[in-house]
Amino acid sequence: MVRLSGRAKRLMMLGAGVCQVPGIRKAQQQGLEVVACSYRGDDPGMAIATYAENVDITDKEGILGVAQRYEADAIMTMCSDVGVCALGYVNDQLGLSGISEATALLCSNKHLMKQAFAHHGISTARFARIESLDEARAFFAESPGMVVLKAADSSGSRGVRRASDEAGVARAFTEAFRHTEEGFIIVEDAVEGEEFGSQALVLDGEVVCNLCHNDIVTSGEVTTPIGHSYPFRNGPEVEQRVLEELDKSVRALGLRNAQLNCDFILNESEVYVLEIGARMGGTSLPQLTEAHTGLDWVAMGIDLALGQLQRESLARVPPAARPTAAMVLRADRSGTVSQVVVPDWVESGPGVTYFVMEARVGQHVNKFRLGPDRLGEVLAVGDSLEEAEQIVERAVAEIRIEVM
Repeated sequence: MVRLSGRAKRLMMLGAGVCQVPGIRKAQQQGLEVVACSYRGDDPGMAIATYAENVDITDKEGILGVAQRYEADAIMTMCSDVGVCALGYVNDQLGLSGISEATALLCSNKHLMKQAFAHHGISTARFARIESLDEARAFFAESPGMVVLKAADSSGSRGVRRASDEAGVARAFTEAFRHTEEGFIIVEDAVEGEEFGSQALVLDGEVVCNLCHNDIVTSGEVTTPIGHSYPFRNGPEVEQRVLEELDKSVRALGLRNAQLNCDFILNESEVYVLEIGARMGGTSLPQLTEAHTGLDWVAMGIDLALGQLQRESLARVPPAARPTAAMVLRADRSGTVSQVVVPDWVESGPGVTYFVMEARVGQHVNKFRLGPDRLGEVLAVGDSLEEAEQIVERAVAEIRIEVM
């Protein structure tokens, strides 16, 4: 057992990649000792954390052992679903604040989540659990249009494909089974419309903060978020419908105290729930949310994990919050990075408030297809939503990541 030095509390961070680094730094600024956990010893968070443990964050018994050894006061993760089930397990075993293992499972398994949605009358697409290509074809035959096939137990758009014909269904079926450890996948009707999301906060089972944002996603068989922006384009009426569906979703999933990353589709005037993740979003969403509202979304996540976040501490979102946008950096081909060129204005000019470059010369990178293929991110504020989005689009266009 590692004894506490002085009166400092200890926070376990599941994951130590670039998305978790802001949480590690913020916790240390708050006087906490941080135990970073990752199976990758070279993750950047491992070098800056108070303690680093080389452990798979999907290994719930391994994570529990680390929590017990360090006498952890809290445990959290950021921007990824990978460690959510282990987090819930440790919360249950040690009586820590946060989601339970049962809720973590509902929020991490797409099939269980869809079942909960259907049982509680939540607006979501028609779906089915399938084990064979014939079942997939039969579902497609009854669909009014495109379908989506998904691995139930994956994240980051892995094993998720859209299909508009039988050949596409076969490809999507094969891809989904490549990314699952289950003996089945799910298929659902593809709801056409505008994809968007929200960052939400639940305290004592009640949604106390819900911030809808615009999404920028790739097109084709695989749709992956590459950017987000505030303020929400679709106005208060849609936000009210979102809140109604979110309230039902929180009850369906048994959420009590959590930050949520929520995905929706707006089809004409109907809001459909895609997924609810029991953690804050990625793709710069914590930084984007703070830049837009003034709410320190990362610090709030830490306080929530410690069980000390109070409703009274929540500032009301200002009616004229700052327009802001973020987008990830991507490679248009796979290979070895030969050169990285960043214009001076991106690093020191007006508008850009957050910039991370992950690509390094000599590094092998993948052509962007899924979230983990990202090579960095850039965030900007502007006098209008259009200006903020134009700044990040210009930055992404002018930053050169040359691949051989």
